[in-house]
Amino acid sequence: MEKAESYRKIMKVMCVFLIVYDLVMIALFSIVAAGLFDYDTAALLLGLPQDMLGGVSLTSVMQTLGVMMIASQVIHLIGVLFVLHGVKNPAKMKPGTVLYGILSVFSIFGLLSNLVGGTLSGMIVGSYIAIWFMFYCTLRVNKMAK
Repeated sequence: MEKAESYRKIMKVMCVFLIVYDLVMIALFSIVAAGLFDYDTAALLLGLPQDMLGGVSLTSVMQTLGVMMIASQVIHLIGVLFVLHGVKNPAKMKPGTVLYGILSVFSIFGLLSNLVGGTLSGMIVGSYIAIWFMFYCTLRVNKMAK
């Protein structure tokens, strides 16, 4: 049982960090989704071609992406809250384990997509590793709690 306790401590620290991270990201993506950002000027400063989106407004694309990212962060936040609840009571770890299992599968597809598209970055890899590690820890605590 001592080993399960160490996983529970790691997961508790990760959960607190991820809750703060998710809330900050939701706030930032809310700014993007609300249109409080001048996307055309940003594209001009970055040297992106004006016809990059085939006539679609960069503002509408960024607002749509902002809403999608808010939804993604909310799902992640729900998963973290499930895991935090399971840390306190390992018998209730199942919802967090299932949600992180699903997120792990999606992150594998995301990693492959990033590799093929050439958009892989350290932040993306770090978020995938955090998801996989959290899934591993939930499996270990769940197994040791039985």
